[in-house]
Amino acid sequence: MSNLICTLFLSLLFIPFSNQIIIPSSTKTIVGTWISVDDLTGEKRSHIKIYKAKNGTYYGKVVKLLFRPEGQENPRCTRCPKGDYRYNQPIVGLVVLSRMKASKDLKSAKKGKALDPESGHIVDCQVELSDDVNILKMRGYWKIPSIGRTQTWIRLE
Repeated sequence: MSNLICTLFLSLLFIPFSNQIIIPSSTKTIVGTWISVDDLTGEKRSHIKIYKAKNGTYYGKVVKLLFRPEGQENPRCTRCPKGDYRYNQPIVGLVVLSRMKASKDLKSAKKGKALDPESGHIVDCQVELSDDVNILKMRGYWKIPSIGRTQTWIRLE
């Protein structure tokens, strides 16, 4: 009888939480793999993995391409600036976000650089986790954050 009471008590204790999704704390940060979505076309372009480097800043690299120019298995960054270490390197494996300084709660990062392999442009960038922890806003801009473009990225893992 006491086992039945314990079971009933525990069942009642967890009912209020049964419809809530418990998100692991690691997914409440910018760290992870994201699907980049082109802000102009809405097309999914690539998988970008954001990670912390040994120097304490955050980087993002292409781990998978979802869109490839016809006939190219792993296209190269031929439009990257010629003096840049990424020039003519394969796009898969390419670091496209660099030197971002993250907030203490890891929900945003600023003062970084972003590379667009298709145009070769390198711009300032910042990222911010949305209230929906599966959405990341990546903003690229020239000098002033209010002058730029924002892409919405979707968490893959």
